[in-house]
Amino acid sequence: MRYFLLIVVMATLLFVGCDDRGTENPKMYVTAESEYGNFVYNKVGFNEMTFHFQLDGPNSKLIERKINVNNSNDMGSFIGTGSSLFVITDENGYAEGRFFARDGYGIANLEFVLDDWQSENVTFSIPIFDFPAIDSLVATTYTLDADGISSTGISAYISSENIDFGNSDNQIKILFEAAQGELTQTISTVDVLGIASSNFIAPNQPANVKVKAKLDLYPAIYKSITIKCE
Repeated sequence: MRYFLLIVVMATLLFVGCDDRGTENPKMYVTAESEYGNFVYNKVGFNEMTFHFQLDGPNSKLIERKINVNNSNDMGSFIGTGSSLFVITDENGYAEGRFFARDGYGIANLEFVLDDWQSENVTFSIPIFDFPAIDSLVATTYTLDADGISSTGISAYISSENIDFGNSDNQIKILFEAAQGELTQTISTVDVLGIASSNFIAPNQPANVKVKAKLDLYPAIYKSITIKCE
């Protein structure tokens, strides 16, 4: 009889040791990233943020679990596991989704709730910045002596509806180009007033030189001026 009880106890311990169902609820961890850090822009190609979902807990509670997505203020679209409303975890308790901002700007609020254990929920607030524009490019003077020495200041004026240019996390850069002559800075960070600056030095032969200021984020956005060197 003692041997029988011993076998029963051992079998029970073995079963409990192998049974991973447990009573512990899984924990949900959510991280997000974009090319720019913790924000996105409101321009297609620059408006994507990737979300990573990871459940931690008993194996039986990780697989094919539904995480609901609440896009409360509808400032963008969320794409999950074939739906904008949820993602489904894989055999490792992992899932992935993407958020795409619309053309507005402000804060997008997303809430993620583990369907079977709704106490597990995470809220994200995503800053959406108005994509910067180059309003104008100006020079102190538009006529120089073609002596290889004369120079003029060049300033690009940048605008955005909600970017704080004084915040180091939101720094915008401008690329300056000139077909002839020289530029003292070919790349310049926009200052707190929304201005990026350089100096143009005339070539040593007559020319009408086109100077461009391009948005480093998207060089297809640019302004240009012509400096007459004679």
